[in-house]
Amino acid sequence: MAIVVMILGESGTGKSASLRNFKPDELAVVNVIGKPLPFRSKGFTTLNSDTYSDIRKFMNKTDRKSIVIDDAQYLMANEFMRRAREKGYEKFTEIGQNFWDLINYCRKLDDETIVYFLQHTETSSDGSTTKAKTIGKMLDEKVTLEGMFSIVLKTVVDDDGYHFSTRNSGQDTVKSPVGMFETDLIPNDLKLVDDHIRDYYDLKPSGPVQAQEDPIEEPGGKYLDINAPHVGIVDDDTPLMGKTEYGRIKAVLNQKGIEDEELRGVVADKGIYPFETPISDYDPDFIDYLIENINKIYGAIVAKRDPLA
Repeated sequence: MAIVVMILGESGTGKSASLRNFKPDELAVVNVIGKPLPFRSKGFTTLNSDTYSDIRKFMNKTDRKSIVIDDAQYLMANEFMRRAREKGYEKFTEIGQNFWDLINYCRKLDDETIVYFLQHTETSSDGSTTKAKTIGKMLDEKVTLEGMFSIVLKTVVDDDGYHFSTRNSGQDTVKSPVGMFETDLIPNDLKLVDDHIRDYYDLKPSGPVQAQEDPIEEPGGKYLDINAPHVGIVDDDTPLMGKTEYGRIKAVLNQKGIEDEELRGVVADKGIYPFETPISDYDPDFIDYLIENINKIYGAIVAKRDPLA
């Protein structure tokens, strides 16, 4: 049985942007309304359609183990607009039934697949809760949509940037399994979420398994034993051109929520540079290595923050 995940959030709060760190061979995208993604194209396997039969065929055919249905609520909204002249309430039942059927179909995909429903939000009828946006009351009254998902995350935007909320606030429908995420807020990085889910449930990686590379020798003949492959958050599409070496890595650290001293601590633990050495004094090639392997380094830092996590 596949895992279905809901990502909630208002327009412009980072749902689609969270796909940016997937590689083309890791992700298939159902683009319900055919809008361009908010970053340079990665060449994802993509279906531009709001037709349920086409979506089911696409998901059944793809060999990608991570699938995103972007703007999923428009499956209901578009069907409603096409049937707006129909009289009576039967159409609302059918619209709800079609969406419900799709979720259940996704759950029947193979065990290594994760399907993400990216969904807009609305306020519940009593004004108490932020929930997934639907059409009419059929789904709300007969089915709690989020109840069909074991993981529901919600976008959060604050002065520090864009995040996903992993725990319920008492006024939303957010939920995640105990111990899957270390903090209430995580970066709005769906690849990071995908890695956490696969690690938690012991699933295979979303893309082809890469052969383990030999460790890279760093200044002083020591090894930074992070066991990469290069799974960092920076790639050729990331706008870091024109920055100094320190500026480049500082932008990455800010995005991941890593403090300078935390990175210096990991580097010092490996005997590469003393803790007192400023990052700006690191060899440029070593900075490139750190950027390419930032996700592995982030994992080491999280472990140091809470050894019991």
